[in-house]
Amino acid sequence: MERAFDGLEPSFAMVRGVAVAWAETSRALQLETSCEDPLTQLSTLAHLRHSLDGLYRGAVRDDGTVTDRHALVVVELPPEPGHPLEQALHAVDVSVALRTAFPGDEVIAQLSPRRFCVLAERRRLDQPTLSLVTVLLRRTFESPPPRVWLELLPPVAQDVTWVLDALTG
Repeated sequence: MERAFDGLEPSFAMVRGVAVAWAETSRALQLETSCEDPLTQLSTLAHLRHSLDGLYRGAVRDDGTVTDRHALVVVELPPEPGHPLEQALHAVDVSVALRTAFPGDEVIAQLSPRRFCVLAERRRLDQPTLSLVTVLLRRTFESPPPRVWLELLPPVAQDVTWVLDALTG
């Protein structure tokens, strides 16, 4: 950067812009090569899709249905103009809240900058657990609170793409 400015000291805004761009590019590359974001410890969308594919293959093998055994808990943060760094910090907060409520082998993923989900067994998705998620999120995000809902999975694997596309869009 110093060479680009021919020995002159760059402005703070310029240094900040380069640092943020470098960090975002590095993070994007890590997400492409990993199944988990190292900052938030949230699974990537690709990892979520892979986990869902495995569940549907297992259901076919066992002559069962995924719909009866698994579902998604979806969390949506309210629209808020923010810097990518702020969005990453919000994602960390959501990750902590969801991992507190779901400390097991559930897949917790980030679907978009404002939307997250937990792939969990239906028996784990009782009212006390969903209430805990809501309480934990409201302690961090006061007003307006995040939206939390249960998204049922489709009966056939081919339709999962539609569900995930709708949730990521």
